Amino acid sequence: MQYQLEQTQWWSSQSILRHQLQQLSPLVTHAFRTTDFYKQLYKYNSLKPNEVLTPEQWADIPLVSRLEIQQAGAKLVSNQLPNGHRMGGEISTSGSTGLPVVVRSTQVTKHFWHAFTLRDHLWHKRNLEGKLCVIRKADKNQGMPPQGSVAKGWGPSTDVIYKTGPSYLLSITASIDEQLDWLQKINPDYILSYPSNLELLAATARKRGIRFSALQQIRTLGEVVTQQTRQQCHDAFNIPLVDNYSCQEAGYLALQCPEHEHYHIQCENVLLEILDDNNKPCKPGETGKVVISSLHNYATPLIRYELGDFAEQGEPCACGRGLPVLTKILGRKRNMLFLPNGKIIWPLVGSDDYRNVADIKQFQLVQTDTESVTVNLVVADTLSTVQKDALTTIIQYSLQHPFKLDYRYMDEIPRSKGGKFEDFVSMLKQHD
Repeated sequence: MQYQLEQTQWWSSQSILRHQLQQLSPLVTHAFRTTDFYKQLYKYNSLKPNEVLTPEQWADIPLVSRLEIQQAGAKLVSNQLPNGHRMGGEISTSGSTGLPVVVRSTQVTKHFWHAFTLRDHLWHKRNLEGKLCVIRKADKNQGMPPQGSVAKGWGPSTDVIYKTGPSYLLSITASIDEQLDWLQKINPDYILSYPSNLELLAATARKRGIRFSALQQIRTLGEVVTQQTRQQCHDAFNIPLVDNYSCQEAGYLALQCPEHEHYHIQCENVLLEILDDNNKPCKPGETGKVVISSLHNYATPLIRYELGDFAEQGEPCACGRGLPVLTKILGRKRNMLFLPNGKIIWPLVGSDDYRNVADIKQFQLVQTDTESVTVNLVVADTLSTVQKDALTTIIQYSLQHPFKLDYRYMDEIPRSKGGKFEDFVSMLKQHD
């Protein structure tokens, strides 16, 4: 598998798309014949899949919304798998916005998950015999602070092929100081955690004068990585940050380029489209909605599925790989700000600017209506009038409107069910 992936990454984008459509054509036919959902959807749209699709025919296939996938339930599951595709277990999203998306996996989809995990390690030349520390949501009674837990290897993606070092797990429920104390005892080669958590780790490590002598790289998962996150980690630890883009429903979507900070779509796993409001492909530099089609899941076909994320289409990469580029991954609809004039924008929120005003340990902006934003803060001391006025000016300027700000002080801002944290959330119904 890795030999094949080593070859296909250098194919031209045209060759990659041609092979993707050749692979998706029988999957579309399979979905039409063996699932009630796609049979009804394609009949309604007068589609009769039975041939290799052209790009023009592919564009005529209807998009499927997240809500439709949620409501389809068992109608989305195939009643007959092809030979070699054994039905696996259920995979569920965190459901942080309500009803989760539930899909069935197969042994094939699991195999590809392991393959792309290994590709990520190889691309970024990690020393697999090093110590890996993971701070994230953990299953009950695993990774409990302050000790955490330890495993002999890095996991099945690597352990069956390479000799690996130990991996350590600490629950995200640990305080930042507990996390730093735990990391100091282990002195890891690699750290994997959420971007929001890493920002706090970096800021606190600088205050405490902590460096990790063995640390080679920081890895992220689960949340949007900003340039600010990268810079804070670099300032604190003087090492690179490597991100990836994945989802529970379809696995790996994009990996960070080994030579640049943008992302390469993992075309051997998904056909990922960035589409505008008219469902037309975005040009490089344009932001659009992420639409994915899983190439390998014959148990729960996901065909032109609107994931709910937004990303920016990139130019071809100077590294020479033909895998298309995503310049930025921007998050979900509920992370967008609605202005009173009807304009919808990605809000600019930044902890560096906020922390220059006061000792702000954690913040979150929540839009409650088109004129109001709640500012949730975890601070060392209640803001003075001068600090509050300064922070109000910064927030209103960055949000491009003089919103009424309601400041609320909290001991801790909770994460979602999946352990993720969002620094901006809109509660407006238009985002549903």
